[in-house]
Amino acid sequence: MTRRYALIFLLLAGCAHSAVRLPSGQDYDLILDGTTVAVRPIVKGSVSDAIAANVEDLSGLKSIVYFRIDKIHKGKLENIKIEPPSRSQQIQDAVKRKEFLKVLDYDDTPTEFERQRFRIAVTDSFIVFGVEDGEEPAQIPYRLYLSRYKTADTFVLKRHEELPKS
Repeated sequence: MTRRYALIFLLLAGCAHSAVRLPSGQDYDLILDGTTVAVRPIVKGSVSDAIAANVEDLSGLKSIVYFRIDKIHKGKLENIKIEPPSRSQQIQDAVKRKEFLKVLDYDDTPTEFERQRFRIAVTDSFIVFGVEDGEEPAQIPYRLYLSRYKTADTFVLKRHEELPKS
């Protein structure tokens, strides 16, 4: 009898520690917790990581909501790679600083950073996340459920839920 209770306790304890409970029948490629930090209008050259709209009609997208990544529950985001300056630029910089030995030593390795921000393009930031364009948003935590769209680093927001503030 005590073995049965011990087994039930272990099963319940294991369920309590599961990170994210997915809605039944749903499959997401990326699930993350993020906190709103900014809202910017879309201008020429704007970049986002995901869209919260119909992917067939992108003309209605008006702003980008920026999130600080708090935790990634499922999936992985690629690190940001920054390529080093060209060899000619490195030579010019070394000559300006009078570091002539540096002229013979080139740095060809890119610098990698872990992703700390996530950007979602939306049609109306107030309707989707309750934040107006141009104002500093209250830092509201959300759990974002996303699916991949065509390429490895492009996502579509499938659903989101506001989390209690901690």
